[in-house]
Amino acid sequence: MTKGELLVSIIKSLGYNGENRLNSENISEQDDYFEVTSNACEIINRGLTRLFDSNKLPKKSFYITDLTETVDTGNDNLRNKVRYDLNYLITDFGKLNDIYIETNNGNLNASLLYEGDYIVLDKLRNSSNNRYVLIYTPKISRIYEYMSDSTNLPYKDEIYEKLVYYVKAEMLEETNTSLALHYRNLFEEYIHDDDEAPEVARKVKDVYNMF
Repeated sequence: MTKGELLVSIIKSLGYNGENRLNSENISEQDDYFEVTSNACEIINRGLTRLFDSNKLPKKSFYITDLTETVDTGNDNLRNKVRYDLNYLITDFGKLNDIYIETNNGNLNASLLYEGDYIVLDKLRNSSNNRYVLIYTPKISRIYEYMSDSTNLPYKDEIYEKLVYYVKAEMLEETNTSLALHYRNLFEEYIHDDDEAPEVARKVKDVYNMF
């Protein structure tokens, strides 16, 4: 889906186009729909943030081995632990969803500590065969008004189709509150469908001023 196709979908769903045919390649330049297109990007981005917070955006994997660069603050008493800066190691890092140790004999739970902006893990045993697997959500790929209408959007179409509900709910809030509530409920149903338990929350210990 392109940015223009998403905007056209929003305009059609609001019924603003009447019988007019819409051109997705230059919809942002059409004065008749400027009120929608000029506000849509900001609303879409708020919806993307809601999806990000709810773990509904696609995830990626990253591997930590004994060769992965660690952080040395110059005053370490970590002993058998090592510190990593995920924002440095992973250029598109958004947030950590899960972590485990991958071994030849299966997967093991990982002991994870937070120290400020860093994570602290146990040093890998039998490091030639074991590695940490991190499941993370990348930074949000936002939509901006200056982007061309022909720009291909990065997420699967289903996500943008659900975002149309969110945009409609926001845009109808003042003129048709009951309909706005209906579309907001549809969006929330998608968020809570097959809710993903925050795995990492069960394993993380927040540690402040440990060292």
